[in-house]
Amino acid sequence: MQKQSPLFAKNIRTIRSIYPALSIKLDELARQENGLKLSPNNDFCINGEPFYKGDGLNACRQQVKQFLSSPNHYSMSFQDSPASSFIHQQAINQLNSVAIELGRKKGKPYSSTLIALGSGIGYYLNILCNEFKLKDIILIEPSDQQLLALCHHCDLSKLVEHCSNLGGDFYIFQPKSGLAFNKAMQQVFERSGWGVLAEMLIYRHYNTQFFDEIVDNFVSYRLAWLSAWGHFDDELIGLNHSIDNAKRHLFKIDGEKALDQVTESYPTLIVGNGPSLDKDIDYISNHQNKFIIVSCGTALAALIKAGIQPDFHAEMERSTFTAKVQAPLFSNDITRNTTLLALNTVSPEITNRFENSLIFLKKLDVGSEAITNATTHRPSILSHCNPTVTNFALAAVANIGLRNIILVGCDYGYLNAEEHHSKHSEYFKTSGPLSKAKYNSTLSVDSVFGDKIYTNRIFNQARKAIENLAKELSSHQLTNSSRGAKIEDVPYIPLKSIGLKPYDKPIINKRALSKHRASYIKLDIRSIALFLDSLAEVPNQLLNKDTNAKTDYCSISKYLKQISCKYPTSSQVIFSGILKYIEVTSTGHLARIPSNKQLDYTIQAQSCLKTMFVEAQHRLMTTKEKLDEI
Repeated sequence: MQKQSPLFAKNIRTIRSIYPALSIKLDELARQENGLKLSPNNDFCINGEPFYKGDGLNACRQQVKQFLSSPNHYSMSFQDSPASSFIHQQAINQLNSVAIELGRKKGKPYSSTLIALGSGIGYYLNILCNEFKLKDIILIEPSDQQLLALCHHCDLSKLVEHCSNLGGDFYIFQPKSGLAFNKAMQQVFERSGWGVLAEMLIYRHYNTQFFDEIVDNFVSYRLAWLSAWGHFDDELIGLNHSIDNAKRHLFKIDGEKALDQVTESYPTLIVGNGPSLDKDIDYISNHQNKFIIVSCGTALAALIKAGIQPDFHAEMERSTFTAKVQAPLFSNDITRNTTLLALNTVSPEITNRFENSLIFLKKLDVGSEAITNATTHRPSILSHCNPTVTNFALAAVANIGLRNIILVGCDYGYLNAEEHHSKHSEYFKTSGPLSKAKYNSTLSVDSVFGDKIYTNRIFNQARKAIENLAKELSSHQLTNSSRGAKIEDVPYIPLKSIGLKPYDKPIINKRALSKHRASYIKLDIRSIALFLDSLAEVPNQLLNKDTNAKTDYCSISKYLKQISCKYPTSSQVIFSGILKYIEVTSTGHLARIPSNKQLDYTIQAQSCLKTMFVEAQHRLMTTKEKLDEI
């Protein structure tokens, strides 16, 4: 037990001001035997083991010097897209121009966020503050003993003051797993805004298996943080599609399971367009009467070429580009004999082509909330149904009642960047609309065979969504027969090793589905009009003089949770994405603009934000005026 110095007592008070529970824990631990012993030369021992094994200050200096020779730095910015009609991209275009005019620099930024792995005596934090002008410091230290040593050596009040003077925050977290680390970072985003991602340093003070895991997987973590933001115009497109689909098509309705016992246990293939589909497609073709087959998006081309007639075809993209890509595949044979499974957001250019369509609502979607508030029916709402169509297909068939589900061609990765999809798909059609798609080889994950395969942000997010959904489908039999990424809790079994039923598959048609909890729904258009009116008021509240959002635009998304709105979920969904883009863009610009030009940037950025909101209100009201035309 170490004698408590004035510095230690001061640091406990500082921690108490931001983390009361942590300060109490450390204060109590310091008053008992805790295995920590301070040593001369700014070193300390934990359970008899010296930490620096020498002068701590010199060790920190040498480590920082080595770090500065090749800093682990991540920068995020969004490029111009002059032809874009999206309001957030138009704002980004304007902000980029302002930043360039005001001297936006390349290379090392003026300021940054720091994720510090391990505390030690903390001296390296002081050096890095001077070197990088750290706005936010996020200290990750699972060890109580390390934090006690920190409190004996480093004046934390100065670090807190340093961050505060720059408009940032000082954080201390004690996660012990990757999941807990991710949750800690979500707290940072909620408090400091998503702009912390614009310029970010990650510094490892000492090695542990946990810290190594964070560093090794940091690209994956960061990609996940930057994913699934959505944006205003995308949601508005989805809303229009949702209303149109609700007027024309069957919706899956919550209730009892939709299918009989024989049908629900029949092997169902979710067929993705991954490269490993090519190894199984002949087998599927030869035994297509032994599987209920669900084609997913662009996998339809490969199935058609192999002479396979899918029972279901799944689509989830709202973009009309998808409709143009898929249109040549929607022959009369397909549109008459295959049932379409689609999210509410899918373009009517697709849903209207099929004689039999079954629509599902997407969770956390503006169109979904508009429909549920405008009808007495209760359409089924799906979770974990994006970012790829295979995610939706799994959620949909499980919701219908199919319980024996096999993933085929759902690779979520590739052995090389040139073979990223089935060779029979539109991706490899000369001069086709998908032929220019490029895939990189920077991120890798474990394969079903134990080696590594490449993946990307979307595929990796899709795999994780499958894993999350699998946890909720514990009563289902899920099998992964794709020769791609390993999916936790979904065992890999080669398709040819799965036993076939002695009888052919049952017929699942529109009559069978409508008999079991599927229905057309009637919308109250007046309710949707009021819904749009409510959303249009959100920008006014965000910019109201009674909130700080008017000036604190670099973290404005946090104010969405504080405003009064009848539809808080939809206000979050439709506005949070564009605000995240603005936060990252603005914070990144301010980190690279000279301090004497930052006020000019702020004034112009606030004007740009107001213009974006005015246009958002205009587009919402235009949608309201055209409700009867949809």
